Amino acid sequence: MAYRIVCLVSVVLLCTACSDKDSDPAVTPSDVSSDSAVGPDTAEAQDTTEDLLEEVLVDAQPISDGDPGDGEAVDMTQGDLGADTPALADVADVADAEGDPDSSQGDLAADSPSLADVADAGGLPDAQPDVEQDVLLDVEQEVVEPSDVLSDGPSLETTPVEDVQTEVSDAGSADAGAGDASQLQSCPGDYLIEDAEQLAGLALCSSIEGDLRVEKTSLTSLDALSNLETVGGELKLFQNAELVDLSALSNLKAVDGKLVLNQNNALTSLAGLGSLTNIGEGLYVGYNGVLPNLDGLDGLIDVGFIFIGVNNALKHIDALVSLETVGSHLLIKNNGALEQLDGLGQLKTVGHYLQVSDNAALTDITGLSLLESVNSELTIVNNGALCQSQIEDVISDVVCGGEVTMEGNDDDC
Repeated sequence: MAYRIVCLVSVVLLCTACSDKDSDPAVTPSDVSSDSAVGPDTAEAQDTTEDLLEEVLVDAQPISDGDPGDGEAVDMTQGDLGADTPALADVADVADAEGDPDSSQGDLAADSPSLADVADAGGLPDAQPDVEQDVLLDVEQEVVEPSDVLSDGPSLETTPVEDVQTEVSDAGSADAGAGDASQLQSCPGDYLIEDAEQLAGLALCSSIEGDLRVEKTSLTSLDALSNLETVGGELKLFQNAELVDLSALSNLKAVDGKLVLNQNNALTSLAGLGSLTNIGEGLYVGYNGVLPNLDGLDGLIDVGFIFIGVNNALKHIDALVSLETVGSHLLIKNNGALEQLDGLGQLKTVGHYLQVSDNAALTDITGLSLLESVNSELTIVNNGALCQSQIEDVISDVVCGGEVTMEGNDDDC
């Protein structure tokens, strides 16, 4: 191929020289000054010669590894290339745009996309594809529980925490003999109980190291928990529509987390909690429609927080007579039948705020007469039957670290 190209160049140059000599023999380099005009024929001949030479040199670049057959005259001009073959200048432009000056379309396979096509498609062939959105949607969202108590009362928890459920069968079965103390054991983990069969699996547990939650069941009793003495986390009884009493919990002495009694609308007695002396975090008694009192909580002395709210049949809280300190907040709200607070007769300190509000039948708060300090706000509001002057007398000696609010009570008594 190189030999043929050299021969072609020689013939072109010779013919051009002869043509120039015949057309203007008198012109020599010495006759043309640097500022003299060159004749049109001469300039055209020179341009033609230079163009041919440049075209031959450029077209001498190898286009493919194929070798044309012997005896064929090869004209390496763009016009003789296939219609589907891109121009060299176009390939050079695309290669420069991609940052690869050595790339040419001729080096690519016949069925490979051009660099320009790849660029239009949004990236190089080895670019990573986007993550499918539906894969992300398959990830389960972690259940986040609301705050236990806000300034206007606690938020209700209505979603079982299934992601911490432990198989209750691992804890032992009542068939092994619940009355045999030698077989009792400490049961690790958290437990969500939703039926009697699951509850029976805890019959040999003398302690539960995590949370115990009995939620949305049709249980009428908790007899399988008769050996239970301690709960290391939270004890929560929530929306058990047929649960009448807690007598099966007579051996329970301590709950290190919260004790939550929420929306158990058949619950009439807490007497089974008579042995309970310690609640580490707090006591929540709310939305139990027929609960008349808190009898059974007589042993409590020091509690983290107390919320007593929306118990429409609750008439008194005398069972709290031993209570001396509430570490955080004490909230008594929306108990339509509550008449007095005598059960708080030993209370001296509230670590955060005290709120007594919206108890329509409340007429007597002299149970707070020994109260010495409230470290934050003290609010007694919207108790329509409670005499305003009595409120002022009871709290007159209380040292309060925040705002004192007394309004919406009976001003005419």
